[in-house]
Amino acid sequence: MSDKSIIAAVVILVVLLVIFFLQRDTSSPGLSEEKTAGLVEFRELKRPDIKRFTVSRGDRTAEVVRKGDGWILASSFGYPADSEKIDRFFEELEDMDSFKKSGWSRSSHAAFEVDEKKGVRVTFFDTNDQEISSIVLGGRAPTRTLASFCYVRFGDEDVVFETEGSPRSNVGGSGDELEKDFLLHNKLFEIPDDHEIYTAELIRPDYNLILERRYEEKPKEKKDESADAEEDAEPEVEKEEAFFVASGSESWRADEKKWSVRSYLNKKDLRVDEAVDPKRDLAELGLDAPQLRVVLRHRPKESPSAGEEDSPDAGEEVVTVLFGNAIKEEKEGEEGETAEDAAYYVMLENGGRIFTIDKWAFNSWDKKLDDFREEKKDAEKPDAGADGAPESGSGETGTATDTGSAASQRPVLPPAPADAGAAPATVRASHILIPYRGADRAPGDVTRTKEEARQEAERILAEIRKGGSFADLAKAHSSCPSSADGGDLGSFPRGRMAKAFEEASFTLGVGEVSGVVETPFGFHVIKRTE
Repeated sequence: MSDKSIIAAVVILVVLLVIFFLQRDTSSPGLSEEKTAGLVEFRELKRPDIKRFTVSRGDRTAEVVRKGDGWILASSFGYPADSEKIDRFFEELEDMDSFKKSGWSRSSHAAFEVDEKKGVRVTFFDTNDQEISSIVLGGRAPTRTLASFCYVRFGDEDVVFETEGSPRSNVGGSGDELEKDFLLHNKLFEIPDDHEIYTAELIRPDYNLILERRYEEKPKEKKDESADAEEDAEPEVEKEEAFFVASGSESWRADEKKWSVRSYLNKKDLRVDEAVDPKRDLAELGLDAPQLRVVLRHRPKESPSAGEEDSPDAGEEVVTVLFGNAIKEEKEGEEGETAEDAAYYVMLENGGRIFTIDKWAFNSWDKKLDDFREEKKDAEKPDAGADGAPESGSGETGTATDTGSAASQRPVLPPAPADAGAAPATVRASHILIPYRGADRAPGDVTRTKEEARQEAERILAEIRKGGSFADLAKAHSSCPSSADGGDLGSFPRGRMAKAFEEASFTLGVGEVSGVVETPFGFHVIKRTE
């Protein structure tokens, strides 16, 4: 054999050996011996060492910063981040224990979606705010197993690895562009699992609507009908849910629409979409005078009703949600471009943080009276009020519900007939409410003391007696939503308002104005109008 043949054979053997070892390294489930500096940094990354991290794609960036035991989304006005999502993202990164080389040059980045256009770059910073690692999350890798694989690269390195997992979707990068608010804590509020909503008050500029859950006692069905059963035994009772609807002078027990009332009162949370700058003008967003205010009162399931002597609040909590203006979206159709409602502004009353929700979510809260109205029956419908019911919603139109424990277990009664010459069955009145700090349902921004509130009510009363317009003074000073209507509460029967408020209203003659009346909600000046 000639020297040239020997040399050629050796060269071929070397090439074959190189190919063999390269194939072995790239097909091995373990890490190639040829580690990159970026991969080494990533493997040394420890979650407690991370002070903040950024998620970037194209011109969009989300910044997450550790705050105490949780995280905030600094890029979204410092609103709380979803710690559960962040934990899942870190767990997936930590589960990456094997990497297989799939690309060696920058020209391959687009194919693996780890380029600057489609790749999602996550950069980690330590407690000294120094960058400690960076990973670019790419597209999914093809696989014949049920496990997910994806492509990644580290820092500004050219090498592309295939590894198990799909972390890009866990930071909002699965679509065409980065979802900047993906890691936002997206629940405006959440009702505890052991609580239930017992009243929902939907307050609008033109009318109020109340939905109420009660528990009524009824005889328990007997299972033992034998002759040995004790005839004189006290009958057992069980509690059954009942639902009621009230608006203005209308009120009824929901039978046909029971499912729809229950569905509304079984809501557990409200999920938001995007964060809105909390410094924006509330009037511009329609949140200073919202088109819909929803007041949810909840307490432990089947607890005693609020107001009992031995349980003054029964664990009651109140959530008030404000819904503002619609956000328009341009749509192109056969008749050209049109603007349609796509989302709405929303916030908690005195909550500070503002968000958007989509149209579908808004529609699930934006219910009207007709959504719960029963079909007409031949018999007269009962009234939802009952004697002794406390005031609800500070005396607003149609906001009275029977929340007393004993009354809440009674069936709804029709209004008592008004005999000739007897006291009226209903009256119509307007009022001016001056709350004080600590009064029931007083707005969070009220700082006046009880005595200061009394003095303010007396000052307003003096103006009225000097000839001042009751309606104008209500619009200027009353803390009740009825102020927009000059304090008008509409008509209401006995048992609908707080006791002192009711006594004053039914004692007045038409056109007369009361003195200062105190209720748990503050101080009222009342004018009977009908």
